[in-house]
Amino acid sequence: MSKKGLKGLLFVILSSFLWAIAGIMSKALFNEGGTPILLIFTRNVVGVSCLALFFYFYNKKLFHLNRAHLKSLLLCSIFLFLYSAAYFFSIYYLDVSVAMVLLYMYPTIVAVSSVFVFHERLTVKIIAALLLTACGMVLTLNLLSHGIGEVSPLGLLLSFVAAFGAAWYSIYVKKLSVAYHATTINFYGLLFTVFGYGILSLFSLKNGFLSTFELIGAVTMAFPYVGGLLLFAIGVTYLSPSFASIFGSTEPVFGTVMAVIFLGEVISVSQLLGIALVFSAIIILQLPLKRKRLDKEEEEERIKNAPCECPNTIHGV
Repeated sequence: MSKKGLKGLLFVILSSFLWAIAGIMSKALFNEGGTPILLIFTRNVVGVSCLALFFYFYNKKLFHLNRAHLKSLLLCSIFLFLYSAAYFFSIYYLDVSVAMVLLYMYPTIVAVSSVFVFHERLTVKIIAALLLTACGMVLTLNLLSHGIGEVSPLGLLLSFVAAFGAAWYSIYVKKLSVAYHATTINFYGLLFTVFGYGILSLFSLKNGFLSTFELIGAVTMAFPYVGGLLLFAIGVTYLSPSFASIFGSTEPVFGTVMAVIFLGEVISVSQLLGIALVFSAIIILQLPLKRKRLDKEEEEERIKNAPCECPNTIHGV
């Protein structure tokens, strides 16, 4: 691998590490009784402000939007909000390690959705990834030994909603990435979530505002979150999309280790196997599709309609 490739790989892995830290910090604050909506709202306000300052001093053109893309950007932002809210509430109800693994069902959801939405072929690798993801989910949740009764139904539902939102967010990111830099898409998507969380926060004010400790925690949490966002955006400029996707999905691995060390979560052997299966599904989905005959017109159509191979900025939102 070239020096640029190694540099890009380092950026992507560091971004996953930072996003895992943000997830662990969120769970720790929830465990201390913090109000999830107010914590996430404060974090996103700080995050958007940091990105705005970065754009202002680095390149003001990153603020630019084309009116023709406003509808797609709005839908992209809605799915980002759906993913973000569902994911962080799933952390509230589930172990953070479990929530992270379930979130990474989204590449398989993207692949399956492409069959119905983009009329792609249902290939062997998509079926294999779907089966691996399903088996990985069962093992991660310990359904074989404990059954579904041991799992929070709401937490499980939120995890599926988060994965669905992440999948469709990545699809719209793919459409918009032709015209915009990844950080621009994320900036406006996060700006939308600030308004969304702001409205939801009105219903949380009856429990009071954040304590000084919670406020410091929410502000601190914004830095690994935004840092991961920028590092991944830089990293993908040096790597192929599929390669960046594989190593960008190391977040659950880091998150699992941190959950054991800092939160005292217990990870069983079957759960580790489940994590490995979900990770294997992601790798399989990035393998090149071998076909004996693929004329130029069909190849161009496949590239044009393909969903996001690299979810430029999907992690840790």
